[in-house]
Amino acid sequence: MSKNLLPGNIPEEISHLHRLRIDLTWKNFTGEVPKSWFSSLHRLEVLFLYENKLNGVIPNEIGNLGKLKDLRLQNNRSNGHIPAVIFNMSLLEFVSVRNNRNLPTTYNLPNFEELYLGNNNLKGQILDSVSNSSKLTTLELGFNQLSGLIPKSLSNLNRLWIFNLNGNNLTSDAGSSRELSFLASLMNCRYSQELLLSNNPLDGTFPPPIGNFSTSLRYIIADNCKINGSIPTLLSSNKLNSNIPEGLWSHGDLLWLDLSSNSLSGSLSPNIENLHAAVVIDLLGNLFSGSIPRSIGDLESLTGISLANNRFHGSIPKTMSNMLSFESLDLSRNNLSGVIPKSLETFMYLTYFNKLHISSFIMNKDLCGAPRFNVLPCRIKSSKRSKLLVVLVSLGAVVVTIATVVVLVLMKFIKKNQTQNLLDVFTPLRQRRISYYELQQATDGYDESILLGTRDYGTVHKGLLRDGSIVAVKVFNLQKSYKVICSCSNNSFKALALEYISKGSLASWLYSYNYFLDIMQRLDIMIDVASVLEYLHHGYSMPVIHCDLMPSNVLIDEDTIAHVSDFGMAKLSAGEDSITHTRTLAILGYMAPKTWPLFPYISNIGNICLEYGMEAIVSPKCDVYSYEIMLVDVFKRT
Repeated sequence: MSKNLLPGNIPEEISHLHRLRIDLTWKNFTGEVPKSWFSSLHRLEVLFLYENKLNGVIPNEIGNLGKLKDLRLQNNRSNGHIPAVIFNMSLLEFVSVRNNRNLPTTYNLPNFEELYLGNNNLKGQILDSVSNSSKLTTLELGFNQLSGLIPKSLSNLNRLWIFNLNGNNLTSDAGSSRELSFLASLMNCRYSQELLLSNNPLDGTFPPPIGNFSTSLRYIIADNCKINGSIPTLLSSNKLNSNIPEGLWSHGDLLWLDLSSNSLSGSLSPNIENLHAAVVIDLLGNLFSGSIPRSIGDLESLTGISLANNRFHGSIPKTMSNMLSFESLDLSRNNLSGVIPKSLETFMYLTYFNKLHISSFIMNKDLCGAPRFNVLPCRIKSSKRSKLLVVLVSLGAVVVTIATVVVLVLMKFIKKNQTQNLLDVFTPLRQRRISYYELQQATDGYDESILLGTRDYGTVHKGLLRDGSIVAVKVFNLQKSYKVICSCSNNSFKALALEYISKGSLASWLYSYNYFLDIMQRLDIMIDVASVLEYLHHGYSMPVIHCDLMPSNVLIDEDTIAHVSDFGMAKLSAGEDSITHTRTLAILGYMAPKTWPLFPYISNIGNICLEYGMEAIVSPKCDVYSYEIMLVDVFKRT
């Protein structure tokens, strides 16, 4: 019954149901939880009452629910104390009472796995008893009024993944060395992924062994904590004043690097290329100098980077054009010089870059480029040396032209005497052009008597050509494929002439009010797409993975037959269970990624599969996942 709007009090009669699970979330209920529940629902294992307007106190009788495993009361209007009996319920694994009112800090923890007490006006210290919960994986105490020291006994929580102390008034036992000693104790938490310490007056320095933190650690956020001294990790808005340690670049799984608003100096190491998983790098507002390393172009996953307000000099690396995921770039307020690479102009159409490009390069007095970048126009300087260079190049071109003509004449003379021998040697290797009519004659009109085999993709016939050559003619059943008429290719131009599909893409039919497909037409279209995938995956010895299947790549012809198009991202796979890696990713809404960070710079996340994609793993299952997403999309649209 979750996510409805049922105003009023919770019915007391629910206590007669003797259910194992009660979910009354998002109901707009008011009043108190009926006490009769706690004397009748002895078998209850799950109780969800969050996102309501419940008030009053949480009664001590809740301890009668001895089989309760999951309790979620967050985002209500409860007041009074959190009953101590909750923390003595032996089977309870998950507790969340966030965003309530005036809840106290007197608690003793059992074997909990996840505990959410954020935003509850909790006061006092973090008790050492919290460290007795050896199975705890998530501890959220953020945005309360906790004060005092962060206990070193937290080192006993060796299964902890997420530790949130944001927005309190906590300090550390820094002593004479002023080192934040509690961080050294947290190094025993070898599974830790998130450490959130922002907006606490820690006022100290990092201990030297902090570099030994868990390799699974994704980020530490500790901005506005009055931290100073040298930097061992990722912290913004403090007073750090050293170089970036070389060991930082070895964290290849790092997703977000924010060192903004410090006083860090030195040059940017070429080893920044090792941060291949990084999505955002923010070095704004420091004292970095030197040139921007060319290796920064290897960060193909990067969506946003800010090097603004530093002292970088030299030119902008052209390799930055390799960063195809760019959405945000800020190189302003440096000492950069030279021409803004033409390749960066391709980023003008991306979401965030399009908004920021006016100020992305300002305050670099020796930088020049197009007027829209708010930099000086590039001047073409003329000199005697450049004029001499033009003359020399012209003379060289004349000499090369004459030499080319002489060589061609000689080659023609030699070829005239050796034509027959060359033809005899290379005739078996030359590619033949065979007409449809000749193939039809060679196979007796594709007669079944000379049929060699039949597969889903078509048939194979034995044929006899006019010159006596025996060939195998494979006839593809391409009724639902996208036909290539011809191709044109030279050193500077490449093009394909494709069959024109008159009714446009499936996306235009699904997302437009001017078109409509009935249920049978939709079913036929999806059957057409499925048959194409079956051919791609099983119709050849090496499967073809489309890698970009979505409604905009399915075209509809006059007979409402679907044609799969746009094989620009297609990959060959060694087999059904094989693993192939790629650096080319498709649209996130239909691809199948494995893990992803939900950062502000990432757009269009869509539906996510937790098996394939962001690790660049390609298999036929990727297309199957995309097909499933498209199947839902096609039939839910009206």
